[in-house]
Amino acid sequence: MSKIDELTEKVEQLERILAQRGIKAPVVQAEHGPDYIAHGSEKHAAFLGLVEVKEGDKTITLTTFASPRTGRIFRLEDELGAVANYPGIDPEKAMKLVLQQKVNELEIAPTVPADAPPPFEPGIIYP
Repeated sequence: MSKIDELTEKVEQLERILAQRGIKAPVVQAEHGPDYIAHGSEKHAAFLGLVEVKEGDKTITLTTFASPRTGRIFRLEDELGAVANYPGIDPEKAMKLVLQQKVNELEIAPTVPADAPPPFEPGIIYP
């Protein structure tokens, strides 16, 4: 029996004991933790430092990138920060490259390869 199964069994046992005494613990089914950011969401874009350029946006920017997948147009929140990644090339090209990479990260969901090993499950080291 794995450690997770043991803990699940103990929690269920405690819930039964509480129920026998008339105490009903609230069931909270959290799909994700409080710090979870959904892939492709507005929070994900903000986390990556991307700002979507809306029609009529008057913000002065050096470069933008239109996604070929969705047609959405993005700019970098910190354009000069992109230059630090590529100090030897033209700053505008560096910004364009970083912007393209971040938009791809935002729009292309990661996948697990079919030949990936199973997730790590901790075992008992010292009995």
